Amino acid sequence: MSFEALRKTGWLSSQPVSFQNEVRRHGRLRRHARGATIVSIGDPPGGLFGLAEGALAVFIAPGDTGPHFAHLASPGCWFGEGGFFTGGPRRLTLEATVDSTVLHLPLDAMERLAAADPENMRRFGCIALHNIDLCLQAIDTLLIADPKRRIAATLLRCLAESDAPRITMSQTALGRSANASRKVVNRTLGELAERGMVEPGYAKIAVRDVAALSAFAVGRKPG
Repeated sequence: MSFEALRKTGWLSSQPVSFQNEVRRHGRLRRHARGATIVSIGDPPGGLFGLAEGALAVFIAPGDTGPHFAHLASPGCWFGEGGFFTGGPRRLTLEATVDSTVLHLPLDAMERLAAADPENMRRFGCIALHNIDLCLQAIDTLLIADPKRRIAATLLRCLAESDAPRITMSQTALGRSANASRKVVNRTLGELAERGMVEPGYAKIAVRDVAALSAFAVGRKPG
């Protein structure tokens, strides 16, 4: 059942069924408990990870500081393509924020698939493009001067392609990802809740009106 979720959303959903079947045949679904570390920055390359169920906190450390929480990945997100293309170490740390199911496609399986059909190399490359788009979205979000709109845009980014309009994220983590203080996050979520856009809970935030929240994030009145 978990693999079927990967067929419906994210990178794999846009690939041919025959390729999806090959990924399923070579991949292994693994269950990770809340708080488990899937990979860490600096680990050797070891293939792809696709989130089928749950949520993953993404940490980065591109400079001399960190790791810093940057994003909450929802089902349909894939990571690990960098090591396949460069042979270099992992650039992200992934931690399960809730019990999660992740599909692991080993590096040697990726190499066999690429050797069997050169078009598969292009397919794996699409993951990198998707993740670059995600980085650009994060940059665009952080350039929003108004902290309330920035928080709304961050919530929408973390929802990504998820079918479930619920984010398993604390207000502290949301503040870090949106570059806003916890006080501002708390006040903003309260205002958004009064407007019926979100419903904050313990370590989770439900988005009740995506269209209205999207309009708010860009400074437009809901239509």
